[in-house]
Amino acid sequence: MKLNKKIFNLVKKDTYRIKDIDDFKRTISIDYTLKNEKLLKYTIYNLLPLKDKNSNKYSFDFGSFNKYLKPLDNKLVVSDNDNTYLKNIDDKKVLKDFSKMNYLQYMNEDKNSLFITFTNPSKYHFYKHKTKKGKKRLVSNSECKSLTLGETIEKSFINMNKIKREYYKLVKKYLKRKKLDIGFDFVSVLENHKNMSIHNHSVFYVSNEQLKVFKQCYRTIKKRFKLKQCKFIVLNKSKSSSYLMKYMLKYDSDFYKHYRRYFSKYRFFTSSKVGIVPQKIIDITYNHLKKYQKSIYYEYKNSDKPMVVSLVEHILDNYIIEYEDKTVEVIKYQKLQQKINEDFNSLYECHLLDLDQIEQMIYQKYKDNEEVLDYIDYKNDTVKELKKITDKKGNVIYEKKDLVIDTNRLKRLNIC
Repeated sequence: MKLNKKIFNLVKKDTYRIKDIDDFKRTISIDYTLKNEKLLKYTIYNLLPLKDKNSNKYSFDFGSFNKYLKPLDNKLVVSDNDNTYLKNIDDKKVLKDFSKMNYLQYMNEDKNSLFITFTNPSKYHFYKHKTKKGKKRLVSNSECKSLTLGETIEKSFINMNKIKREYYKLVKKYLKRKKLDIGFDFVSVLENHKNMSIHNHSVFYVSNEQLKVFKQCYRTIKKRFKLKQCKFIVLNKSKSSSYLMKYMLKYDSDFYKHYRRYFSKYRFFTSSKVGIVPQKIIDITYNHLKKYQKSIYYEYKNSDKPMVVSLVEHILDNYIIEYEDKTVEVIKYQKLQQKINEDFNSLYECHLLDLDQIEQMIYQKYKDNEEVLDYIDYKNDTVKELKKITDKKGNVIYEKKDLVIDTNRLKRLNIC
């Protein structure tokens, strides 16, 4: 079996090459541009030719993509110098994150808002702050002298996720032991320091009875991981949303977009589920009301409630949702990725080879190796797929389309 290039890309250690902050900023900027171009090409070539078999209508409007295409030697060249396509996608993601945060804040008004910050220990910071004549500047950290900046950032992600996971498990364990309600809502945001390593801010919505357990577990985690610069604050209602909002506003900067996309294998924003309604149905409802029922849309928009709360209530009160079972083949590469990572780290720690030599050795080892199959999980899974949404009057809000490829349009999309 040949090693799929996509699999190998998952485990390539380009980050290890990053030496300093300027190099890091340049690397993530180039990475963002490449991802923008790749996504545009995929969307144009794979999605634009799709049309509904019954209505003969295309799923995507070709005209909206004309600004990204330029003819060159009888071919179409993707041109998006400002990365506007990917930026628009990222902006929509940020708005959804804001909406989830507002929803959870509104639904937990009767709870305590608990703000917690976890910061990695010094050994996960390639640079540290040094004050001279009242001014702070970044200097190299002697604890990281055997690492590159890229390695330190990767290690800070891994350790922070471990801290978050351990804290969550510990809280659940002690809530259960004390026979308290183990349910609670939360919002969690990862953010980079000026030295580029990662730290975490979270808001937990907890009852008075749960509060003591959260405090006790916070102290345990601080001691276990030897954490110093951390916060544990019980907020009043006026401050609870503004605390996280302050950090999430940074999402709008180009640098933070580049940073998140470069480390996209890590989740920067996590939260409790928004009620019992999937995000896809919320999006469909929002777009339907905005286009066809504007009076209801503006009523919800101008309401004191967060828009998401109104949309969820509208769906539960007015819509009938139909699903159908679909069998999908799920291929998981975690075991393979773990194995290649182990090989990479063992070679890298020897300090006898450079990165290009290590990557070539690993690639040669796995590319035609039948044993690769032992490290890949295959399984068939049954999932529920959205089929149809109707209102109580029988009007169709959404219906799954039977999509086919229009070969004529596909031929015209000759992209280089």
